[in-house]
Amino acid sequence: MLISAIAASAAVAAAPMEVRLMRYPNVFEDKVVFTFASDLWVSDLEGGVARRLTSHPGLEYRARYSPDGSQIAFSGQYDGSTDVYVMSADGGQPKRLTMRSGSEMVLGWTPDGQIAYSTNSTHETRRGSHLFLVDPEGGMPVPTAVKDVSDISFSPDGKTIAMNRGAAHQFNWRGYRGGTQGVIGFFDLEKNTWKELPHKRENSWFPMWVGSDVFFISDKTDRTKNLYKWDTKAKKQVSITKNKDGDIRWPSTDGKTIVWERDGQIEAYDVKSGKINAFRPRIL
Repeated sequence: MLISAIAASAAVAAAPMEVRLMRYPNVFEDKVVFTFASDLWVSDLEGGVARRLTSHPGLEYRARYSPDGSQIAFSGQYDGSTDVYVMSADGGQPKRLTMRSGSEMVLGWTPDGQIAYSTNSTHETRRGSHLFLVDPEGGMPVPTAVKDVSDISFSPDGKTIAMNRGAAHQFNWRGYRGGTQGVIGFFDLEKNTWKELPHKRENSWFPMWVGSDVFFISDKTDRTKNLYKWDTKAKKQVSITKNKDGDIRWPSTDGKTIVWERDGQIEAYDVKSGKINAFRPRIL
């Protein structure tokens, strides 16, 4: 009886468990990378057993696949400060790319393969963040003209950035309409000009360029953060999701699928079909 009980307990312990409380998801084709228990994990978009990519005691988060899916850039807390690292999408030794004492947050990649990140170490007041680019092979980071930045997405031609200036989404204030209201704008990198997306009293964050459309989340309806789309050609806003029981958080896209965190799980939206599926990986 004792042997049977031990065997049964061992079998339960070895059985894969469904993952909850996943954060900062990013997708490339059929793979999703996310943060769970302070480490990076990767799994098939259809689910299955997740594979651990990192195991350092420090936090690794905001992972972003490169345009070709071969590398993953992320922010890591390995040596006290938060810096930019890059590693193979298959795993391996991360390479450190930034060395400043401030916080460097990975925001994404440019279409030509540069890593875009924000840092408060060069900002005049340290209360804002300056947009930099760095080559994944290493070298000196290059500053851009964007001096206040939170979340970004590059247009397919790399000439325009859809962006938020501040990270007001982290305040979690409902109905906030003050000076840090979430507003999406477009920054022309060639002309250094700024133009805001039409808005009223709603908060909008996390712009994501998909073709000629810009997807984003907004609390426009019921003060719940849902997915919307701005058609840059028709100059028209379209409501995509209508959740009332949980916010969409930390969305990102590879141009085909949009993934986000909601209620401790990850959901995946297929841009072409409009279908939304729950992403249910398991760990051993």
